[in-house]
Amino acid sequence: MGKLLFSKLIMLFAMFMGLAVMAQEQYCVFKVEGKPLLNDSIPLQKGVFINSGQFLKLDEEDKVVLLDETGSIYELDKKMYIPFKNIVKFTKRPEQTSFTLKYLKFIWDKLWQEEEKENIGVVFRSGWASIPLKPADSVYIYGSEVVFNWQEKQTDETNYLFLRNNDEKEYLKLSTNGSTLTLPVNDKILKSDNTYYWSVSSESEPEMKGLYFHSFYLLSKDSFDLKMRKFKGVWKEFEALGFTEDEIKNSLCEDKGLCFD
Repeated sequence: MGKLLFSKLIMLFAMFMGLAVMAQEQYCVFKVEGKPLLNDSIPLQKGVFINSGQFLKLDEEDKVVLLDETGSIYELDKKMYIPFKNIVKFTKRPEQTSFTLKYLKFIWDKLWQEEEKENIGVVFRSGWASIPLKPADSVYIYGSEVVFNWQEKQTDETNYLFLRNNDEKEYLKLSTNGSTLTLPVNDKILKSDNTYYWSVSSESEPEMKGLYFHSFYLLSKDSFDLKMRKFKGVWKEFEALGFTEDEIKNSLCEDKGLCFD
């Protein structure tokens, strides 16, 4: 009787695992090294979703890290053609704990939302609203300086960066002929533990209500240390999974909005 019950449990478990594999409908690219391709023609990059019926092509120096919707990691790092149905064989799930699963599930959801917006088609207000600005919107920054970057509308004209503290009404105006501007954190223009709003225009005196503004919060050492505490476990696990320090920093900045040197 005991052996029969045990056999039935084994069969039920196998059926459950089979259904779980069948239910996996998509993977999302989290990290890419080299020049791997989707369907032998589309370059892979972070945020690309892989669907049933598609396949990946990797050469000797290529590496791809994928996520599924549960936060599980799949690592492909050798020359191969691999169909969608075989990706599940490359899971690193036994090496992951609840820290990384929760963190990576958040990233999956974020990338999925971005994919949905692209599919729907996001309509920006106008002008500079469609130009990528860095720092990204609503991020936390810790460091000795803040580097502002944007893609110029016209490379031969002067651009103006407008910046203000949350407690101030007037904007500071700075001009440059390039597409980047670096400001030190020295308690003069930029002060720690303050929120700032900034935008860019090709006009010296634009209508401020028409500009597209980003914001960021400038962290002090104490406020940065406090925020980093909840990511210590994730940091250690990412290192154990083979991620470099720069890759972990990039992930925290891009995916969780915590940017630091």
